[in-house]
Amino acid sequence: MESHPVCTFFRAVYCGLRGRLRFPRRLYGRVLTIADGEKFTIFRQAEIKTGNTRPAGPGAVFRIRFQFTGGSTVLNKRLSLIPIPLIVGFPGFRTKIWTFHEATGAFQGIYEWDSAEAAADYAKSLAIRLMKKRAVPESVDQEIIPDTRIGEYLSINQ
Repeated sequence: MESHPVCTFFRAVYCGLRGRLRFPRRLYGRVLTIADGEKFTIFRQAEIKTGNTRPAGPGAVFRIRFQFTGGSTVLNKRLSLIPIPLIVGFPGFRTKIWTFHEATGAFQGIYEWDSAEAAADYAKSLAIRLMKKRAVPESVDQEIIPDTRIGEYLSINQ
């Protein structure tokens, strides 16, 4: 079931005020070669630290790739800051990595969730619906990889 955007926003603000929302820079600039051979460069990461309230096992990775209908890469990177509260405050969120393809201008989000169910709920969320409105429809490609941590996904896609 989808979380209400207002609740999601306030959950994100709460995590930010508590120091649990982080934007680590250790992966910035790293190039990922995805299974289809395409190369994407990491330009941002956000994560929520929840201590021992998170399920112990691996959750799920949600990956979505798309091309925006307009705007430069620089502009679209800046605009990608706007939905952060709708992403990081969504129930079950662990981390997101923002990437882009230097040659094609395609963007890709790689997320880790507490469960495949949380990933599936997010795939139907307001943040994704808004992104799809700005995307070239045939460019949207997404998948949920259950029982996987984002670190495992990244190590496969190096």
